[in-house]
Amino acid sequence: MINLFNFRKKQTLSIQGFGKLPFYKDYISVLRAPEALRWQEWLLECFSKKKWRVPLGQWPFIFHLSPRSNMVIGIIEPGTDGIREFPFTLFSVLCDHGFQGQNDWKVMVDIWDELKNIRNDLAGFQDIDSFYAVLRSQSISMHSENNKKIDHNAGNAMNFFESFSSWNQKWPAFLIISDIPKQEYLIHNSVEMTDAFLMDWEGLKYNA
Repeated sequence: MINLFNFRKKQTLSIQGFGKLPFYKDYISVLRAPEALRWQEWLLECFSKKKWRVPLGQWPFIFHLSPRSNMVIGIIEPGTDGIREFPFTLFSVLCDHGFQGQNDWKVMVDIWDELKNIRNDLAGFQDIDSFYAVLRSQSISMHSENNKKIDHNAGNAMNFFESFSSWNQKWPAFLIISDIPKQEYLIHNSVEMTDAFLMDWEGLKYNA
């Protein structure tokens, strides 16, 4: 469990997951919040019915169902059950839906980093019972009492913040984050994926 600072309220985030991995012939599913169910529905619409694929890599993302909904923040990667391709996602739901600047961005970067660490730990389990036991035991604790500074190279965080804060188009909004400066993020809106968005996603550089 990691302690994160510079966020507005104390929160303990449960770790949730949905998608496919090679050792299990069904969907892996740990969903604990209404927003997680909406995320599941969107994934099934885009990646099962429409057969879209996630580019290689573990991609940080944000999913917002609506301007007033809680934020789903996580990582998405290509996945398969050995027969069908479908992404695997590891995520949490933030119960405060607004950004307030660079400190919030730094906390979000730490959440993504911790989710990647948890994902790496889960990679060592090849049976579903052990996988579920470890996944369900994970959480991230965030505190606002400590004013500790966190330094991250997160690209142009304020440009991202301003774009996201002024987002007024169709919802839900799905945001992909890149590690490379000047290619920080990609925003998609609507229920369905589009060829143009997927081509742009393929064109983002991924820094493993």
